[in-house]
Amino acid sequence: NRVYFSQIIGDRVSVGKCYQKNDPTSEVNFDILPDDGGVIVIAEAGEIRQVVNSGNSLLVFASNGTWAINGSDNNPFSPTNYSVTRISEIGTAGILPTILVEGIPVWITNEGIYTIQVSEISRLPNAVSITKDTIQTFFDSIPKDNLPYIKGVYNSVEKVVIWLYRSTVASTVSDNYEYDKMLVLDRVSNAFYKHSISTSLAPSVSGIIAVDGLDLNG
Repeated sequence: NRVYFSQIIGDRVSVGKCYQKNDPTSEVNFDILPDDGGVIVIAEAGEIRQVVNSGNSLLVFASNGTWAINGSDNNPFSPTNYSVTRISEIGTAGILPTILVEGIPVWITNEGIYTIQVSEISRLPNAVSITKDTIQTFFDSIPKDNLPYIKGVYNSVEKVVIWLYRSTVASTVSDNYEYDKMLVLDRVSNAFYKHSISTSLAPSVSGIIAVDGLDLNG
């Protein structure tokens, strides 16, 4: 439940310095400086699984929710100016669940697929479901045990998000990484559609990456 950040990096030595420059026990120079390193404790967070920069917010994805770290006036945080806001009580389903789509995170939870919208009033990020009013029934049909193993990628040329998932419960550990379905989100039309992957021919599909707009299944 801790997020460590280094001092402003001027050289390689600074990378590991997640503490302030001044001696906090000194009677003279004890102040925290704007370029210091430090640690931010998120007391309610469970297992922190990923940290993603989105706009002026540092988003912290944990097993029991999502938090945003900001500075005042919605500026990026600093050691002397930060606040922590819980933006979702729904935890992520996997270890590396987040895909950046034009700089905006999209991630898998046990409840559906979520993304970030910035509130027009508070200007803070809010977590919203993109499956609740669209394909929620279909999403709920995916075995819950398979959700942590879903793999996704964003094709920036075609403007589509593609997730690989398994439609049946795995019988072995290796089966968790063999996929027979694709779920696609078209970011232009905001429409979902799916594809089936043949499992009758070897080799099986175990991953996907995007290279210059091409989706490569491996």
